Amino acid sequence: ATSPKDKKYLHSHRQPNQQKMRTARPSLVLSLLASISTVTTATSPAFVLPSSSLHSKTCTNQRSTPLYEQNKDTNVEIPSFITNKVLQQVYPAMLQHQSLYGNVNIPLGTSEGKKCKTLRRLYAENKLSEEEVELLSGLDFRWSSLEDIYEEADFDELLGRLIEYEKEHKNNYQVPKKYPLDPELGAWVTMIRRIGPDQITPQSRRAKLDAVNFAWKSTRSCGSSFMSHFRQVKDKTELSEEDKKWVNSIRVVYEKGNLSDARVKYMDQLKIDWRTPVE
Repeated sequence: ATSPKDKKYLHSHRQPNQQKMRTARPSLVLSLLASISTVTTATSPAFVLPSSSLHSKTCTNQRSTPLYEQNKDTNVEIPSFITNKVLQQVYPAMLQHQSLYGNVNIPLGTSEGKKCKTLRRLYAENKLSEEEVELLSGLDFRWSSLEDIYEEADFDELLGRLIEYEKEHKNNYQVPKKYPLDPELGAWVTMIRRIGPDQITPQSRRAKLDAVNFAWKSTRSCGSSFMSHFRQVKDKTELSEEDKKWVNSIRVVYEKGNLSDARVKYMDQLKIDWRTPVE
């Protein structure tokens, strides 16, 4: 079997041959075009031949590749304490994305973005080590998408864990959003309250929660500052100075790539254009 190190070595030594093959194609295409005398410019599609640069695209409908995928740094040293396979695979791309875009939160439209989503699930399931969590937190990795956690979780399993939580704490189901002993449960309960009893589907889920006297409103004083401000401005067409200041601060976070997809969706519900400076 070939080791990963050997594979990388072999891959790096195949590149020149692959490049020679690519540079040989334009002359082949030119000779074929020259040999076809019946082809006229009026009836033939336009061909865009590659330039001498090896990075030029040979056709206009080629799927675009994110810049950080084109320039992956395969020589990034993986810290020895990283033992999770997913994190080992995506870590170099995260650093590359950070150097290009200022953050490590790779979008979902790529394979690396899907791995980032997997990391969030593994974190919610307490399957990342303390060192790995500390490393990602230090990189300002966005940990949770509440919608993803809610949609991917087994409702009945989480309901059972919620009931066990209430038996132990007896605090009317006031699970902290960032509950260190069970992060997935904290995020799940938070999302259920955001959905609300009237919007949750199927309604059989509401019946199950009502059956255990679930408290649909949080009484915790440390609720989300974002949601508190959002509710204040949601239906406004004219904002106060304080509201404008908040909206502009959220826009700055968005422009830096640090606003979660869930919060972008909330902001898009506003009756104003929040993506441009509000004056």
